[in-house]
Amino acid sequence: MKSTYKPEELLQVLNWSPPAQDDSLAFGSAGKCLFMLEYYLCNKRMQSLYLLNSELTKLVNSGNRQPGLFNGLAGKLWILSKFIKASPEASEDRQTEFQMIRDRLCDETAVHLLRPGRYELMNGAVGIGIAALSFGDDQILQLVNSYLQRYQDQHYRFNDTARIYSDDEPLTEIRDLGVSHGLPGIILYCSYYLEVRGEDPLIKKLLLNSGETLLKDILVAGPLIPKFLPGGMPSVHQGWCYGNLSTGLSLLKAGKVLKEKRFSDAGMELIRSALPFFTDFVFTQHHLCHGTGSLLLLLKEIVPFFPANEWDLVISRAQASLGTAAGSEGGLLTGFVGERLARASYFEASLSNWESLFLLKAPV
Repeated sequence: MKSTYKPEELLQVLNWSPPAQDDSLAFGSAGKCLFMLEYYLCNKRMQSLYLLNSELTKLVNSGNRQPGLFNGLAGKLWILSKFIKASPEASEDRQTEFQMIRDRLCDETAVHLLRPGRYELMNGAVGIGIAALSFGDDQILQLVNSYLQRYQDQHYRFNDTARIYSDDEPLTEIRDLGVSHGLPGIILYCSYYLEVRGEDPLIKKLLLNSGETLLKDILVAGPLIPKFLPGGMPSVHQGWCYGNLSTGLSLLKAGKVLKEKRFSDAGMELIRSALPFFTDFVFTQHHLCHGTGSLLLLLKEIVPFFPANEWDLVISRAQASLGTAAGSEGGLLTGFVGERLARASYFEASLSNWESLFLLKAPV
């Protein structure tokens, strides 16, 4: 993995200054810390540890009290837990910081989940649950699971793109079908929960109900599912955030865990329906949200379910384009920080298991 980073690319990330007062995983300093954590795990050099410790100090001292994974405490705590696990010599202060942030996350999660509509991966229950699965926090998992079970019949019946930016948006019957903010995120969370924790009748029921709901929605939507992207951005079929591949992957994972062939078949059909789209597609974006970075990581998970060579052309074209024009924007989600991580982790799985934050792997 070390060889996949060019010296100038490393300098670009290390010299990047996140936006002032943005400590989020998506666009801010937590995303930079994630990159530096992965790089340290790869080379175990004291200089890398020193730089990571310096960035962690800034991160834990920031005042953000949002509980979400990509916008707040859950993402911060995930990084800190991985650092402590990887560095037994981590100071007692880091252990104290972890407990302090953990207690704050538990309190803020209990308040955050008092309202419906806060279930999604980026800043809601699913993301908090993925982090808690990783560091094994039963109390936080209970808050998340109770919330998802309570609202399983109504919590995803709205256009979540509007809800993200305004809690005052009225509920509608538009269901969000993207992994980042929608029903497939719940399906992947439940699948990984059962994979990590074993049999749980309530989570299994939630997974089954969510899978059946998604099947109905796909039948209504047609072969190319609706995609809602903020800011009037065009639909992107290869996107991790909203796209046939990631939504299809959720059904493949559910089918495997539940041993439900109808889910697996629907997932393969949905994914395969996007294949013609890539024939003449020009890859111009290389980040994680809806660029070739996430496309390659998605294909890495999807290809084993398909006949040999079916996706070879798409993979070769995406590989050829990745890293050719990362752009000047930093950040994990839509910048060169995420693009660098994606390229390295495609060729060799990450040591931090950061892919689990994007629901591409089970938390460990």
